[in-house]
Amino acid sequence: MFVEFVYNLSVYGGISLAAFLIFLLAKDLRQLSKRILIGILLHFLILFVVYAFVSESIALQLIPFFLILLYTLGPLVYTYILAVYDAQLRLDEAFYRRLIPAGIATIIMLVCYLAPLPDATRLGILLALSITGLAVLWWFSIKAYRQLRIYRKLLQEEYANVESYDLGWLSNWMIGLLLLLVADILLGLSLSVFPALQDYLHLNVLGYAIFIVYIGYQGLSQDGVFLPTRLIKSSATSASATAKQSHPALGDEEAVEQYIKKLAHIIQEEELFRQDDLSLRSLAERLTMTDKQLSSLLNQHLDTSFYTYINQYRVAAFKEALANGEAEHYTLLAIALDCGFSSKSSFNRIFKQQTGLTPTAYKNSR
Repeated sequence: MFVEFVYNLSVYGGISLAAFLIFLLAKDLRQLSKRILIGILLHFLILFVVYAFVSESIALQLIPFFLILLYTLGPLVYTYILAVYDAQLRLDEAFYRRLIPAGIATIIMLVCYLAPLPDATRLGILLALSITGLAVLWWFSIKAYRQLRIYRKLLQEEYANVESYDLGWLSNWMIGLLLLLVADILLGLSLSVFPALQDYLHLNVLGYAIFIVYIGYQGLSQDGVFLPTRLIKSSATSASATAKQSHPALGDEEAVEQYIKKLAHIIQEEELFRQDDLSLRSLAERLTMTDKQLSSLLNQHLDTSFYTYINQYRVAAFKEALANGEAEHYTLLAIALDCGFSSKSSFNRIFKQQTGLTPTAYKNSR
């Protein structure tokens, strides 16, 4: 009884929530990322409708249609990651090339059902298409996760605090999607051997329901974190390659040394590192440089990122504050925020990365 209740709650709740989220997203279709998210949610809405209203015998007849969803979901997920970070992204030739496997699968299925083939042959073709569809979905999901990691690293080229732009929920989303796919595959394989596991199918449906609520809510509240074009163009390879890309010349060694001294001077004298919203562009303007020139100075000549460079000053300022006895009057977090850190979690992480100790351990070791 309880299992049936969970199943019905998951299925009908999933239909209601997916439809409601699609309705809300459809109110603002200016952003490509939200249009893509509607497409993703439609995939799950179809899944829940089938669970709720289609009998098992009819569902078997609809397998070819579901196979197409396997081929289309992956490209949509990958395109969504691109759209969140690239304000200039359009549904161009590259997007339609990602749908080529779906087109090929559709043609094969049409031939499979229109041609007078033996049932065993038709079943073998469908099985092969199913396995290939799962492989395509996995490939695009993993590709999307890798691209997301590249974008998150590229943020450090542009911002000293990345928490507001990090979109950590996207990582959780991608990991959740991959885990759900694994669970689906394992459950499907197990059911053929252990039919009693049929009841646990309801847990998977519940997982999908929770999943669409999570991505729908986050997608509604996220307007995109658009990276500069110079970073987007270079992200096709890797974040490390971005740091080594061609940059505007800064002059001879003496000129570069002057730039380095000027950068350090203005950071220290004006304590710009205390600004939690400091960006590469705003600092470049203070130095009367272009953002590309400043990026070149940091990446090529100082072998660091903007994020790491600024946070080194913040950690140094925190250490100096402790040496001056400020910890006797203020909390460690208050001192950290005054030094330019934007949150306790980022402060703890960065401080340990640079010193090997937590802030508390560092304080106690003095």
